[in-house]
Amino acid sequence: MKNALKIAGAACLCLGVALGQPATYTYDRNADFSPYRTYRWIEIKDATHPDQLVDQQIREAADAVLGEKTLWLVNDDSADLCIGFQIAVGGERQIETYNAGGVWGYGPGWGAGASASTPSTIRAGQLVIDVYDTKTRQLVWRGIGLKEMDLTARPDKRQKDITKIVDRILKNYPPKGTVSESL
Repeated sequence: MKNALKIAGAACLCLGVALGQPATYTYDRNADFSPYRTYRWIEIKDATHPDQLVDQQIREAADAVLGEKTLWLVNDDSADLCIGFQIAVGGERQIETYNAGGVWGYGPGWGAGASASTPSTIRAGQLVIDVYDTKTRQLVWRGIGLKEMDLTARPDKRQKDITKIVDRILKNYPPKGTVSESL
């Protein structure tokens, strides 16, 4: 239990670091964002996650922002997009962001298949939100944010900080100038 609290505290601390700086993003310039209307949450293999409560707060904050952008959460394989997030705890971390073959997703996953690995470096304290096209199984958008969060703050203050950084990260989804952004 003591170790679990240390890990949760470290995750929150790093998320805290990940929660005062500006957010950045990148995307696949060849992706057509116009058909994307639904998404589901996935777990990214070997990704570091905060404790269960902070994990839930990040998802709820993202759900609210994505709903404003007319993306709707579904809990099955009919989703147009798969969205996952990760944080770095205590230093840089190399993470494979994609591996077909059922590595990410709830339930049975995507079944057997070839893997296409894209190593990426997540710096200590960053919150990274990845958006994958479910048909092509490719990363189409990534947002990265930083912000400090006080672990001794009241839960409502921490929620406000999480909401702020998730808003900042997802502000540029879909990317400006894409088909769906201009609709």
